[in-house]
Amino acid sequence: MAHKYMTLTRLRQLGITVAQLADADALLLIQDVSEQLDALTKQFFAPSLEVHPADGDDSRIVNHKSLVPILEVTNLTVDVNKNRTNYFSDADRVFGRNRNAQNRYDLTRYEIVEPTKRRLLSLLLGEFPRGVGNVLMTGAFGFLEKLKVFETTLAVDLDIGNTTVTLTDVSNDSGFIELGDYVVVEMEAASVANPQALVYMDIVQGIAGNVLTVDAVAAQAGLPATSGTKVRSFGAFPPAMNRVMDALLLKAWDMDPRNPNGSGSGSVDDRITSERVDNYSYQLESKSVIYQRAGGYGLITGDVLLDKILSKYCRPAGYIGYA
Repeated sequence: MAHKYMTLTRLRQLGITVAQLADADALLLIQDVSEQLDALTKQFFAPSLEVHPADGDDSRIVNHKSLVPILEVTNLTVDVNKNRTNYFSDADRVFGRNRNAQNRYDLTRYEIVEPTKRRLLSLLLGEFPRGVGNVLMTGAFGFLEKLKVFETTLAVDLDIGNTTVTLTDVSNDSGFIELGDYVVVEMEAASVANPQALVYMDIVQGIAGNVLTVDAVAAQAGLPATSGTKVRSFGAFPPAMNRVMDALLLKAWDMDPRNPNGSGSGSVDDRITSERVDNYSYQLESKSVIYQRAGGYGLITGDVLLDKILSKYCRPAGYIGYA
């Protein structure tokens, strides 16, 4: 499912009018810029409901392959057919042991490691057997502003074109929904047969009673979602990154051929990189090399402030496998 880190309302506030860019095209532009942000950070910033195949490494630890934070895990299993050493039977999926007694493991007892910003999951008893994609984590993943899992249901059917989502409640024992949160309507749960859950997801722009205001619901398989369908909220897009999204979107719009006032230039780097005169010459190193030497991750937008923000939200450097 394409990520979306900005609302249509915010895009209009940036000065891009309907006459310049229709709503449908504007939403596509938002998705394109959101994907650009994912590429820059090697992370994603919206909740993804999925069955994720992590690699066991004869240790207690596994992680999402993109090293995004783990919001929740609802099921944890080992696919014995993908173990590199195949000592297990189907009956060992929940509590198994291999030929070595010290390698017992209990998949019902684990914790998400908070000091790593919830990027790692650790068994409390035993070790995950070594394998490629053999540890199946069913749950929600994404780099959000804060951990938050709120659950309720639809009170009214949700269909294409709707700009409101009516819920049974917006606060209960599991928490509450706030402006800016992602609301996820889970039309089909993630499973091994269907690793990516079928969902409708958007950003909450208004709350009136139990009615949420969102951008118009786009056509999607599974819609309409009927009353009683599970709805969850997992928190908001990191506020500090809103400035980055604004800048990236305005740059993309400036280069868009549909923009009558745009530069149309595909270049994001206008500095002089080399010069030669009669008695000397020089050539500057690329900005990505300079940034990496300063401890960054090669995330160069040409704006020092944006790069500083981005460096706090990128995939951690130095991770190899689970370490």
